[in-house]
Amino acid sequence: MNLRPEDKIKKLSLQSKKELIRQIYSQDVYKYFEDLVFTLDEHHKGPGDPVKKIPSWPYIKKLVHHIHHNDWAYVWKSRQVMVTWTVLSYCLWVLLFHRGKKVAFQSKKGDDANELIKRVKIIYDKLPSWKPLAEFTYCSIKVPELLSEGYGIPQGEEQLRQYTYSVIFSDEFGFQEKLRETFGAAKPTVDGGGKFIAVTTPPRLKNFAYSCLTEPLFKVLKVHYSERPDRGPEWKIKAKEGMSQEDWDREYELIVVVTGTSRIFTPFNESIHVNSNLVYNHSVTLYRGWDFGFHRPFCGFAQIDLDDRFLILDCLLGKDILVDRFAERVVAFTNSNFPKAIIKDMCDHAGSQVSDKTDSTSIQILNKLGIYPSYRFNKDKEQPANLLRRKMEQSPGGKPGFQIRTTPNTRYLIDGLSSGLVYKKDGHTWCGDGDNEDRQEEHNYYVHGIDGILYIILNLYTVTGDTIGHQQKLSALKPKTGFEQYGRKSIQNRFEKLRF
Repeated sequence: MNLRPEDKIKKLSLQSKKELIRQIYSQDVYKYFEDLVFTLDEHHKGPGDPVKKIPSWPYIKKLVHHIHHNDWAYVWKSRQVMVTWTVLSYCLWVLLFHRGKKVAFQSKKGDDANELIKRVKIIYDKLPSWKPLAEFTYCSIKVPELLSEGYGIPQGEEQLRQYTYSVIFSDEFGFQEKLRETFGAAKPTVDGGGKFIAVTTPPRLKNFAYSCLTEPLFKVLKVHYSERPDRGPEWKIKAKEGMSQEDWDREYELIVVVTGTSRIFTPFNESIHVNSNLVYNHSVTLYRGWDFGFHRPFCGFAQIDLDDRFLILDCLLGKDILVDRFAERVVAFTNSNFPKAIIKDMCDHAGSQVSDKTDSTSIQILNKLGIYPSYRFNKDKEQPANLLRRKMEQSPGGKPGFQIRTTPNTRYLIDGLSSGLVYKKDGHTWCGDGDNEDRQEEHNYYVHGIDGILYIILNLYTVTGDTIGHQQKLSALKPKTGFEQYGRKSIQNRFEKLRF
């Protein structure tokens, strides 16, 4: 007689049932979170238990997947998005459902690390009675029957060298000292089959934690407060009360802003203005914006869709290369990535001046290659910057008026708009220093690219869309619909082809 699975379970001894249940959860971390994880709601008000089931929000599940499947998991987060609680729950799963594991809970000080251990105990206490016995003391968790241990440790590399850890959780990674040494001490552990999980809100300096965002070894997940379903416009208004823009950008918008400076493009928000799904459309004009110079020539590629949204699709940044050689690269890149493009080129008016590298002007050099850029004289960067800010603040048709596509090249522009370009302490001088592709500090590294984009903006837009030099400019104040821009007959022919 064949018994059903549930009947087989009923016949098992109590100990066998415990072992079977533990085995089920040891093999399914997602089921563990779905069924068993409770965390403390620090903002709980009124009667009732403040320890509540962890929310089943989509980003929480994405976070669990990220830390579970990556050996070098990096989480760049806003404040109060439950990332720390989620990682602590994961670390407890490792300790309770797997034999012989060692987990490090690292923070700035020993007392801070012990606070993490206290949070783990809150999660542990809510687990069912069949859980393995765990002993909690200061900066310590021991699970005797599984020979598993967890230790709260302070910042630095010395503590990491004491044991071979299965998981190292480094909380507020960006605010710890000797980060590079910590990374070096953790690497043998991870190389040997362990896991390193770094979590932080943006630090106050562009330190090693900031550079790790572009370190290929780390797999980065950014968690923005807007992903919480309960973080709407009313919450944002209240949360911003009493906070400086600098503090708000750092604590909630995932932006590193050096103390004493202010961002030039404050409306730019990576969670809103960066879009990996933008698609090139050969039926719409492709604008190329050129910034000249031997050391850092630049070319940006942009289009405007039917809602008058300004879309950056890609860019090229050169290094120590003459204009003609760089232009050849741009032409090859255009042919490869933007076939059948209807091209209009824009550049700096300074391109009409002879440089110290050649007897020809930069524009004349481009002309020899069949490239004829237009330009408008402008001595004040704030004019095109204001036009770009207006596009960032618009939402025609419920979509951002400015977006940038994610490519390996546009990370440079995204970083520049996010925090690379700032006003110095005098409040008006532009500064764009930053770590270049060789991880070396470079003066005005971010300026070249943004300048190239601003030349497109300056040639296309004015505030009101007035006529300049017999050319009707687009309005940066009021977006125009496709019908207004192109006319009804043209739209009927093109509309089905547009894919933005």
